[in-house]
Amino acid sequence: MNPADLLEQLSQTCPLCNRPPQTPVGGTDDTYEINCGVCSRYRITKEVLLFENLTPEAKSQLSAVVRRHFDYTQHPETITTMNCRELASAAPAKNDVIGKVRYLLRYIARKSHFPGERVNLKGETDYPVCFAASVEEFRYYAQYIVDAGFADGQRMDMHGECQYCLTPKGWKEVERIPMLESPCAFVAMSFSKEGHYGALLNGAYEEAITELFTMGFRSRRKFFGPASGRSSSWECPQRRQLVM
Repeated sequence: MNPADLLEQLSQTCPLCNRPPQTPVGGTDDTYEINCGVCSRYRITKEVLLFENLTPEAKSQLSAVVRRHFDYTQHPETITTMNCRELASAAPAKNDVIGKVRYLLRYIARKSHFPGERVNLKGETDYPVCFAASVEEFRYYAQYIVDAGFADGQRMDMHGECQYCLTPKGWKEVERIPMLESPCAFVAMSFSKEGHYGALLNGAYEEAITELFTMGFRSRRKFFGPASGRSSSWECPQRRQLVM
């Protein structure tokens, strides 16, 4: 498929969820950036589109992973041939019902500015927030959290948009959810200022710092040791409530 035909195809259909993109596809000749109402913003390389035979399950997993990444960091994830399988494997197992319910509870909690606030969720576009593969699966989890007393749900329109408010029982359940991802990163290197290798290592340090900025982290502390050691502590505000 030539680049023009591929670009035309992407402008009509998101390669992960098969929905029309919200805005025209951007990017370079090798990497396309897509803004999708379901998957949010993400980038995908031409090699993945042409040579990776992704299953419907893998596409669904990637859709949820890139949606979640952008939701937390406000930076689009890039899907490549090197990481597409690894990204898909970050999703919970297909039948991990409890895990997906916890993702939904955590999402509602994070979107709530205060206990008692109602959060709008539309199954047609928001089903990836709990790694559901379809609207029907999302509704299954949404009904469960209401039946279990974790949330109060109220339907808003005929198109499936609902408002959910966590109950005290729901907030208590959210507190029990393990936090397995950290908002912090620590970078430390020790090297000599002298010679060619010192310059290379210094460049590597600066490259690491640039990548942390790209991912949404901000510096908290920096240290410069007597032996030209450099270390820094970083925190990502958007990742303070990353779950599982």
